[in-house]
Amino acid sequence: MAYEPGSLTPQGFEGHMGANAVGAFLFMSLLVPFLRTETENSGQSSHIVWTGSVQIEMNSPPGGIEFVCLNSSKTVKQYVNYSASKCGNLFLAHESAA
Repeated sequence: MAYEPGSLTPQGFEGHMGANAVGAFLFMSLLVPFLRTETENSGQSSHIVWTGSVQIEMNSPPGGIEFVCLNSSKTVKQYVNYSASKCGNLFLAHESAA
C-alpha cells in the first residue's frame, strides 16, 4: 500500500513506517511467545523473516531513518518514506536476530 507524504496511521505514525515496520514489530511481539512454546514442545526451531528492499540503499535518508518524521506530517517524498520503513525492518531484523 502506498501512503501519500504527510499521511499518518490512526496511531500517529508516518504511514509507511506504521504499516511496514511498527505493525510488523507489534505482530512479531504477539507471535514470539507462541513460537517459543512451539519450539520447546517440538524441538524444532522457528524463524521470523523480515523483508527488506533494495530501496534501503537507494533512497533512505542518511542513517536510514529520520526519527523526527516518524510521528509527524513532515515527511518529504513517498519513496523516501517507503525506504525508511524498510530500513526500519532491517534494524528490527538485526535487533531480533538470535
